[in-house]
Amino acid sequence: MGIRGDGDRIIIIKTNSYGEEEWKKYVDYNDEYAEPRYIFETDDGGYVIGSYSSDNKILITKLQSDGTQEWHNEDYNYGTFQNMKKSLSGGYVAIGIINVGSLDYNFVKIDENGTIEYGYPIYPTIDPN
Repeated sequence: MGIRGDGDRIIIIKTNSYGEEEWKKYVDYNDEYAEPRYIFETDDGGYVIGSYSSDNKILITKLQSDGTQEWHNEDYNYGTFQNMKKSLSGGYVAIGIINVGSLDYNFVKIDENGTIEYGYPIYPTIDPN
């Protein structure tokens, strides 16, 4: 499995264990630059892709096992997407940088259908001593 940004879309290529292409899909992001960050297999054999756009939106896309897009969600309120994992309580959790150049982050909980349930800012305190 591989992902690559290509301007306003990302390209997902699924390969078999020999590296032979099984399918290739494109996810379009409506004329916005998209930077894919993470992809992982879901419990149902599909894939979730976490990306961010040039205007600091997080972009979350779910593909079925054959590469067909199941759902897509995006939101401005949670910063530049950096990491995403499966949540033990179901759905997914993501971290986004709120202010580039700072250590201010947002923790985001996303349900199984891509709906953002909540987000919490994280402002770590660093003691220089």
